Amino acid sequence: MQRIAVIINPISGSYGQKNTKHSLIKTLRRYAQRKLLKLTIYRTHKAKQATELAAKAIQNGNDLVICCGGDGSINETALALLGTQIPLAIIPAGSGNGLSRHIGIPLSARPALNIALHGVPQPMDCGVINGYHFFTTAGIGLDAEVGWLFNNLNTRGMLNYVRATMQLYFKYPPRRYSINVDGQDMEVDALMITFANASQFGNNAIISPNANISDGFLDLVIVHPFPKTKTFNLITMLFNKTIDRSPFVTTIRFKQLHIETTQPTHGHIDGEPIRLPNAFDVSVIPSCLSIQTPLHRNSIPLFPPLSIHDALHGQATERVIHSYRKNLVHLQRIFEKRMHSIRKNAIPLKKRLDRNKRQLY
Repeated sequence: MQRIAVIINPISGSYGQKNTKHSLIKTLRRYAQRKLLKLTIYRTHKAKQATELAAKAIQNGNDLVICCGGDGSINETALALLGTQIPLAIIPAGSGNGLSRHIGIPLSARPALNIALHGVPQPMDCGVINGYHFFTTAGIGLDAEVGWLFNNLNTRGMLNYVRATMQLYFKYPPRRYSINVDGQDMEVDALMITFANASQFGNNAIISPNANISDGFLDLVIVHPFPKTKTFNLITMLFNKTIDRSPFVTTIRFKQLHIETTQPTHGHIDGEPIRLPNAFDVSVIPSCLSIQTPLHRNSIPLFPPLSIHDALHGQATERVIHSYRKNLVHLQRIFEKRMHSIRKNAIPLKKRLDRNKRQLY
Protein backbone atom coordinates (compact mmCIF):
# COMPACT_ATOMS: atom_id res chain seq x y z
CA MET A 1 0.00 0.00 0.00
CA GLN A 2 1.39 3.38 -1.01
CA ARG A 3 1.78 5.86 1.84
CA ILE A 4 1.38 9.61 1.21
CA ALA A 5 2.00 12.43 3.67
CA VAL A 6 0.53 15.90 3.15
CA ILE A 7 1.99 18.89 5.00
CA ILE A 8 -0.28 21.93 5.01
CA ASN A 9 0.48 25.46 6.14
CA PRO A 10 -2.99 26.67 7.21
CA ILE A 11 -2.10 30.39 7.24
CA SER A 12 -0.19 30.74 3.95
CA GLY A 13 -1.70 32.51 0.96
CA SER A 14 -4.96 34.40 0.62
CA TYR A 15 -8.37 33.78 2.18
CA GLY A 16 -9.51 31.98 -0.98
CA GLN A 17 -6.51 29.66 -0.84
CA LYS A 18 -7.31 28.80 2.79
CA ASN A 19 -10.82 27.72 1.73
CA THR A 20 -9.31 25.71 -1.12
CA LYS A 21 -7.15 23.78 1.35
CA HIS A 22 -10.25 22.44 3.14
CA SER A 23 -11.69 21.27 -0.18
CA LEU A 24 -8.32 19.77 -1.11
CA ILE A 25 -8.19 17.69 2.07
CA LYS A 26 -11.62 16.22 1.31
CA THR A 27 -10.54 15.42 -2.26
CA LEU A 28 -7.37 13.72 -1.02
CA ARG A 29 -9.27 11.59 1.47
CA ARG A 30 -11.76 10.45 -1.18
CA TYR A 31 -8.90 9.63 -3.55
CA ALA A 32 -7.04 7.69 -0.85
CA GLN A 33 -10.13 5.61 -0.06
CA ARG A 34 -10.74 4.86 -3.74
CA LYS A 35 -7.12 3.90 -4.47
CA LEU A 36 -6.54 2.17 -1.11
CA LEU A 37 -3.75 4.56 -0.11
CA LYS A 38 -2.53 5.32 3.39
CA LEU A 39 -2.93 9.10 3.76
CA THR A 40 -1.57 11.16 6.65
CA ILE A 41 -2.25 14.90 6.91
CA TYR A 42 -0.02 17.18 8.99
CA ARG A 43 -0.76 20.84 9.75
CA THR A 44 1.93 23.31 10.75
CA HIS A 45 1.32 25.64 13.69
CA LYS A 46 4.68 27.39 14.00
CA ALA A 47 7.77 28.34 12.01
CA LYS A 48 10.17 25.52 11.03
CA GLN A 49 7.61 22.88 12.00
CA ALA A 50 7.28 21.61 8.41
CA THR A 51 10.84 20.23 8.62
CA GLU A 52 9.97 18.25 11.75
CA LEU A 53 6.75 16.92 10.20
CA ALA A 54 8.49 15.90 6.96
CA ALA A 55 11.15 14.05 8.98
CA LYS A 56 8.36 12.28 10.86
CA ALA A 57 6.73 11.36 7.54
CA ILE A 58 9.99 9.77 6.38
CA GLN A 59 10.32 7.79 9.62
CA ASN A 60 6.76 6.53 9.16
CA GLY A 61 7.65 5.06 5.76
CA ASN A 62 5.81 7.43 3.43
CA ASP A 63 6.53 7.09 -0.30
CA LEU A 64 5.59 10.67 -1.24
CA VAL A 65 5.47 13.98 0.66
CA ILE A 66 3.13 16.69 -0.61
CA CYS A 67 3.61 20.27 0.61
CA CYS A 68 0.63 22.61 0.40
CA GLY A 69 2.03 26.08 1.03
CA GLY A 70 4.32 28.79 -0.29
CA ASP A 71 8.05 28.87 -1.02
CA GLY A 72 8.86 29.17 2.69
CA SER A 73 6.88 26.03 3.58
CA ILE A 74 8.40 24.20 0.61
CA ASN A 75 11.87 25.14 1.84
CA GLU A 76 11.17 23.74 5.30
CA THR A 77 9.67 20.51 3.93
CA ALA A 78 12.45 19.97 1.39
CA LEU A 79 15.14 20.25 4.08
CA ALA A 80 14.02 16.94 5.58
CA LEU A 81 13.96 15.22 2.17
CA LEU A 82 17.51 16.20 1.11
CA GLY A 83 19.55 13.16 0.17
CA THR A 84 16.56 10.80 0.22
CA GLN A 85 14.78 9.18 -2.72
CA ILE A 86 11.37 10.30 -1.47
CA PRO A 87 9.83 12.77 -3.96
CA LEU A 88 8.52 16.16 -2.91
CA ALA A 89 5.28 17.28 -4.55
CA ILE A 90 3.92 20.82 -4.43
CA ILE A 91 0.42 22.25 -4.27
CA PRO A 92 0.97 26.03 -4.51
CA ALA A 93 -0.69 27.97 -1.70
CA GLY A 94 1.61 30.92 -1.07
CA SER A 95 1.68 34.56 -2.07
CA GLY A 96 4.43 34.29 -4.72
CA ASN A 97 4.81 30.57 -5.54
CA GLY A 98 8.15 31.08 -7.30
CA LEU A 99 9.26 27.44 -7.46
CA SER A 100 5.84 26.19 -8.56
CA ARG A 101 5.69 28.72 -11.38
CA HIS A 102 9.22 27.85 -12.49
CA ILE A 103 8.44 24.13 -12.69
CA GLY A 104 5.10 24.71 -14.41
CA ILE A 105 2.77 23.53 -11.65
CA PRO A 106 -0.71 25.12 -12.02
CA LEU A 107 -1.85 27.40 -9.22
CA SER A 108 -5.26 25.69 -9.15
CA ALA A 109 -5.44 22.99 -6.51
CA ARG A 110 -6.98 20.15 -8.56
CA PRO A 111 -4.50 20.24 -11.50
CA ALA A 112 -1.62 20.65 -9.04
CA LEU A 113 -2.86 17.63 -7.08
CA ASN A 114 -2.94 15.60 -10.29
CA ILE A 115 0.75 16.42 -10.89
CA ALA A 116 1.58 15.67 -7.27
CA LEU A 117 0.10 12.18 -7.57
CA HIS A 118 0.96 11.32 -11.20
CA GLY A 119 3.89 13.55 -12.16
CA VAL A 120 7.45 12.58 -13.02
CA PRO A 121 10.12 12.80 -10.30
CA GLN A 122 13.06 14.94 -11.40
CA PRO A 123 16.39 15.55 -9.61
CA MET A 124 16.74 19.09 -8.28
CA ASP A 125 19.69 21.12 -7.04
CA CYS A 126 19.84 23.12 -3.83
CA GLY A 127 21.75 26.30 -3.00
CA VAL A 128 23.51 26.99 0.30
CA ILE A 129 24.23 30.50 1.59
CA ASN A 130 26.16 30.75 4.86
CA GLY A 131 24.71 27.41 5.97
CA TYR A 132 21.11 28.23 4.94
CA HIS A 133 19.61 26.04 2.21
CA PHE A 134 17.47 27.55 -0.54
CA PHE A 135 15.64 26.04 -3.51
CA THR A 136 14.34 29.05 -5.44
CA THR A 137 16.38 32.21 -4.82
CA ALA A 138 18.51 33.89 -2.16
CA GLY A 139 19.98 37.36 -2.15
CA ILE A 140 21.24 40.54 -0.55
CA GLY A 141 20.78 44.23 -1.18
CA LEU A 142 17.69 46.33 -1.80
CA ASP A 143 15.17 43.48 -2.11
CA ALA A 144 16.50 41.86 1.07
CA GLU A 145 16.15 45.13 3.00
CA VAL A 146 12.60 45.55 1.67
CA GLY A 147 11.78 41.98 2.72
CA TRP A 148 13.18 42.59 6.19
CA LEU A 149 11.14 45.78 6.61
CA PHE A 150 8.00 44.12 5.25
CA ASN A 151 8.40 41.13 7.55
CA ASN A 152 8.43 43.43 10.58
CA LEU A 153 5.22 45.27 9.65
CA ASN A 154 2.10 44.56 11.67
CA THR A 155 0.02 43.93 8.54
CA ARG A 156 0.90 42.13 5.28
CA GLY A 157 -0.50 42.33 1.75
CA MET A 158 0.76 43.63 -1.60
CA LEU A 159 -0.07 47.26 -0.78
CA ASN A 160 2.19 47.25 2.27
CA TYR A 161 4.93 45.53 0.28
CA VAL A 162 4.80 48.32 -2.30
CA ARG A 163 4.92 50.89 0.50
CA ALA A 164 7.98 49.21 2.02
CA THR A 165 9.65 49.19 -1.39
CA MET A 166 8.97 52.86 -2.01
CA GLN A 167 10.17 53.74 1.48
CA LEU A 168 13.63 52.29 0.75
CA TYR A 169 13.99 52.56 -3.02
CA PHE A 170 14.87 56.24 -3.29
CA LYS A 171 17.30 56.29 -0.36
CA TYR A 172 19.04 52.89 -0.59
CA PRO A 173 22.68 53.43 -1.67
CA PRO A 174 24.61 50.98 -3.88
CA ARG A 175 27.18 48.92 -2.01
CA ARG A 176 30.64 47.65 -2.88
CA TYR A 177 31.16 43.89 -2.96
CA SER A 178 34.28 41.77 -3.39
CA ILE A 179 33.35 38.46 -5.00
CA ASN A 180 35.37 35.37 -5.84
CA VAL A 181 33.37 33.35 -8.39
CA ASP A 182 34.74 29.85 -8.99
CA GLY A 183 38.27 31.15 -8.38
CA GLN A 184 37.93 34.43 -10.30
CA ASP A 185 37.99 37.73 -8.37
CA MET A 186 35.79 40.73 -9.14
CA GLU A 187 34.79 44.02 -7.49
CA VAL A 188 31.27 45.33 -8.14
CA ASP A 189 28.93 48.11 -7.08
CA ALA A 190 25.41 46.73 -6.80
CA LEU A 191 21.91 47.65 -5.70
CA MET A 192 21.07 43.99 -5.21
CA ILE A 193 22.62 40.59 -5.79
CA THR A 194 20.57 37.43 -6.35
CA PHE A 195 21.68 33.81 -6.22
CA ALA A 196 19.17 31.94 -8.37
CA ASN A 197 18.48 28.22 -8.49
CA ALA A 198 15.07 28.77 -10.09
CA SER A 199 14.25 31.58 -12.49
CA GLN A 200 12.01 33.81 -10.40
CA PHE A 201 11.22 35.38 -7.04
CA GLY A 202 7.51 34.62 -7.45
CA ASN A 203 4.50 36.25 -9.10
CA ASN A 204 6.38 35.81 -12.41
CA ALA A 205 9.10 38.31 -11.44
CA ILE A 206 11.79 36.49 -13.43
CA ILE A 207 15.23 37.58 -12.28
CA SER A 208 17.22 34.87 -14.11
CA PRO A 209 15.39 33.64 -17.23
CA ASN A 210 17.89 30.85 -17.99
CA ALA A 211 18.17 29.47 -14.46
CA ASN A 212 17.83 25.70 -14.28
CA ILE A 213 17.04 23.73 -11.13
CA SER A 214 18.82 20.59 -12.34
CA ASP A 215 22.03 21.65 -14.09
CA GLY A 216 24.39 21.65 -11.10
CA PHE A 217 24.87 25.45 -11.24
CA LEU A 218 23.46 28.58 -9.61
CA ASP A 219 23.09 31.95 -11.34
CA LEU A 220 24.73 35.04 -9.84
CA VAL A 221 22.61 38.05 -10.88
CA ILE A 222 24.09 41.48 -10.16
CA VAL A 223 21.86 44.54 -10.55
CA HIS A 224 24.21 47.50 -10.93
CA PRO A 225 23.27 51.11 -10.08
CA PHE A 226 21.03 52.62 -12.76
CA PRO A 227 19.30 55.96 -13.39
CA LYS A 228 15.92 56.25 -11.71
CA THR A 229 14.46 57.09 -15.13
CA LYS A 230 15.15 53.47 -16.14
CA THR A 231 13.09 52.02 -13.29
CA PHE A 232 9.94 51.30 -15.30
CA ASN A 233 11.97 49.79 -18.11
CA LEU A 234 13.75 47.38 -15.74
CA ILE A 235 10.49 46.38 -14.03
CA THR A 236 8.99 45.63 -17.44
CA MET A 237 12.01 43.49 -18.36
CA LEU A 238 11.73 41.67 -15.03
CA PHE A 239 8.21 40.51 -15.86
CA ASN A 240 8.72 39.73 -19.54
CA LYS A 241 11.75 37.45 -19.05
CA THR A 242 14.33 39.83 -20.53
CA ILE A 243 16.02 41.31 -17.45
CA ASP A 244 19.26 39.52 -18.39
CA ARG A 245 19.49 41.68 -21.53
CA SER A 246 19.69 44.92 -19.56
CA PRO A 247 23.08 46.69 -19.59
CA PHE A 248 22.59 47.22 -15.84
CA VAL A 249 22.35 43.49 -15.11
CA THR A 250 25.15 40.90 -15.12
CA THR A 251 24.46 37.16 -14.92
CA ILE A 252 27.19 34.57 -14.22
CA ARG A 253 26.72 30.85 -13.71
CA PHE A 254 28.72 29.35 -10.85
CA LYS A 255 29.17 26.47 -8.46
CA GLN A 256 30.83 28.24 -5.55
CA LEU A 257 31.55 31.83 -4.59
CA HIS A 258 32.80 33.88 -1.67
CA ILE A 259 31.48 37.40 -1.14
CA GLU A 260 32.59 40.20 1.19
CA THR A 261 31.20 43.62 2.02
CA THR A 262 31.98 46.24 4.63
CA GLN A 263 29.35 45.28 7.21
CA PRO A 264 26.84 42.55 8.16
CA THR A 265 23.74 42.65 6.01
CA HIS A 266 20.19 41.41 5.67
CA GLY A 267 19.48 38.63 3.21
CA HIS A 268 16.64 36.41 2.07
CA ILE A 269 16.18 32.73 1.24
CA ASP A 270 13.06 31.62 -0.63
CA GLY A 271 11.28 34.78 0.49
CA GLU A 272 12.22 34.52 4.16
CA PRO A 273 14.52 37.16 5.77
CA ILE A 274 17.86 36.16 7.33
CA ARG A 275 20.90 37.90 8.83
CA LEU A 276 24.28 37.48 7.13
CA PRO A 277 27.83 38.42 8.19
CA ASN A 278 30.02 40.72 6.11
CA ALA A 279 31.71 37.68 4.49
CA PHE A 280 30.01 34.42 3.49
CA ASP A 281 30.00 31.59 0.94
CA VAL A 282 27.37 30.47 -1.57
CA SER A 283 27.46 27.05 -3.22
CA VAL A 284 25.29 24.47 -4.97
CA ILE A 285 24.49 20.87 -4.00
CA PRO A 286 23.62 19.07 -7.26
CA SER A 287 20.69 16.65 -7.58
CA CYS A 288 20.06 16.40 -3.84
CA LEU A 289 16.25 16.45 -3.99
CA SER A 290 13.61 14.59 -6.01
CA ILE A 291 10.64 16.73 -7.06
CA GLN A 292 7.41 15.89 -8.88
CA THR A 293 7.08 17.70 -12.22
CA PRO A 294 4.40 17.81 -14.94
CA LEU A 295 4.43 15.04 -17.54
CA HIS A 296 4.21 17.56 -20.38
CA ARG A 297 7.08 19.75 -19.22
CA ASN A 298 10.80 19.12 -19.00
CA SER A 299 12.35 22.04 -17.15
CA ILE A 300 15.87 20.91 -18.09
CA PRO A 301 16.84 22.17 -21.56
CA LEU A 302 18.68 19.52 -23.58
CA PHE A 303 21.41 22.04 -24.40
CA PRO A 304 21.60 24.51 -21.48
CA PRO A 305 23.38 27.85 -21.99
CA LEU A 306 27.09 27.74 -21.22
CA SER A 307 28.80 29.79 -18.58
CA ILE A 308 31.71 32.01 -19.52
CA HIS A 309 33.86 29.94 -17.17
CA ASP A 310 33.10 26.73 -19.12
CA ALA A 311 33.90 28.33 -22.43
CA LEU A 312 37.20 29.75 -21.19
CA HIS A 313 38.34 26.50 -19.59
CA GLY A 314 37.38 24.12 -22.38
CA GLN A 315 34.70 22.33 -20.35
CA ALA A 316 31.80 23.23 -22.64
CA THR A 317 31.60 20.03 -24.70
CA GLU A 318 31.95 17.73 -21.70
CA ARG A 319 29.24 19.52 -19.71
CA VAL A 320 26.78 19.60 -22.62
CA ILE A 321 27.27 15.86 -23.27
CA HIS A 322 26.75 15.11 -19.56
CA SER A 323 23.58 17.23 -19.50
CA TYR A 324 22.35 15.59 -22.71
CA ARG A 325 22.80 12.09 -21.30
CA LYS A 326 21.12 13.00 -18.01
CA ASN A 327 18.13 14.46 -19.81
CA LEU A 328 17.77 11.48 -22.12
CA VAL A 329 17.29 9.38 -18.98
CA HIS A 330 14.69 11.88 -17.75
CA LEU A 331 12.83 11.79 -21.09
CA GLN A 332 12.94 7.98 -21.06
CA ARG A 333 11.23 8.00 -17.65
CA ILE A 334 8.50 10.28 -19.01
CA PHE A 335 7.99 7.96 -22.01
CA GLU A 336 7.83 4.83 -19.83
CA LYS A 337 5.32 6.45 -17.48
CA ARG A 338 3.11 7.51 -20.38
CA MET A 339 3.24 4.03 -21.93
CA HIS A 340 2.32 2.49 -18.57
CA SER A 341 -0.66 4.86 -18.34
CA ILE A 342 -1.74 4.00 -21.91
CA ARG A 343 -1.54 0.25 -21.24
CA LYS A 344 -3.39 0.63 -17.96
CA ASN A 345 -6.24 2.55 -19.62
CA ALA A 346 -6.32 0.20 -22.61
CA ILE A 347 -7.32 -2.85 -20.54
CA PRO A 348 -10.74 -1.57 -19.34
CA LEU A 349 -11.34 -0.08 -22.81
CA LYS A 350 -10.76 -3.48 -24.45
CA LYS A 351 -13.12 -5.15 -21.96
CA ARG A 352 -15.79 -2.56 -22.74
CA LEU A 353 -15.41 -3.11 -26.49
CA ASP A 354 -15.63 -6.89 -26.07
CA ARG A 355 -18.75 -6.50 -23.95
CA ASN A 356 -20.38 -4.24 -26.55
CA LYS A 357 -19.45 -6.71 -29.30
CA ARG A 358 -21.12 -9.57 -27.42
CA GLN A 359 -24.25 -7.49 -26.92
CA LEU A 360 -24.44 -6.79 -30.67
CA TYR A 361 -24.28 -10.47 -31.55
